[in-house]
Amino acid sequence: MIVGAPTAANPLPDKSGMSQDGPDAGNLPSTYATEAHALKPQAATPGAGVSTKRIALENVGNEHTGSGNGQSGDDETSEDTSLTWDGTAALPFSAPTPGDVPPALLR
Repeated sequence: MIVGAPTAANPLPDKSGMSQDGPDAGNLPSTYATEAHALKPQAATPGAGVSTKRIALENVGNEHTGSGNGQSGDDETSEDTSLTWDGTAALPFSAPTPGDVPPALLR
């Protein structure tokens, strides 16, 4: 989730092609898959008295599956935030609801 617009001094991270030793038993590094690098910032910023909330799961048709670096192999950088977060004309920001989980996010 990116709030606001990335800048040259604070760009989106891109792990494509980088190598790192992971949590497996071996000590050989693994190379990250190429990422879509298409994650868009939210279209708006919440004002006073309202907050942003996830409204849909990202891995239910809202991002590329099986071709990325996410825990389950999804490309987390391809999430369509206009479908998974509020702040649009159809689903505007609303009052904060700390601790509440929207029904659409329950499994």
